[in-house]
Amino acid sequence: MATTRPHHDVTVYKMHGDIDRPNEAVITKEDYVDYPKKRAPFITALAGDLVKKTFLFVGFSFTDPNLDHVLAQVRYHFSVDQRQHYAFFKSRSKQQGETDEHFAHHLARQKHVIEDLKRFNVKVLLIDEYSEITEVLTALANRYRRRTVFSECLQF
Repeated sequence: MATTRPHHDVTVYKMHGDIDRPNEAVITKEDYVDYPKKRAPFITALAGDLVKKTFLFVGFSFTDPNLDHVLAQVRYHFSVDQRQHYAFFKSRSKQQGETDEHFAHHLARQKHVIEDLKRFNVKVLLIDEYSEITEVLTALANRYRRRTVFSECLQF
């Protein structure tokens, strides 16, 4: 938190540690329970950014109780006009050797999670392959550049 870089385009939040500080990683159940007390400044900053900025969750399962708590608090205090956020989820496909019943269960579970995230204003973008993330991000960057270049031209 104390080492943010000025003029950055993207912020990556590492809620549970960093490879450079393995002794500070959140791993045990006790680490999760103590999280709000030990990492209160991080929670405050994250909640503030969830209100002010658009998030793109990549590689996140939304099973983390700490993030769930932060999202719930933001929703409670800003129930109207919540900011739109996005998440990539890989479409659940049937695994080799998986029974139809097991697949149907996991597919229904994924649909439930996607529906539940709507209460936090998180729109899930389903992809078939992880390589699609790069394609989507490239397309977004290109659109942004065109819009920025065009709007800058209009100012002259």
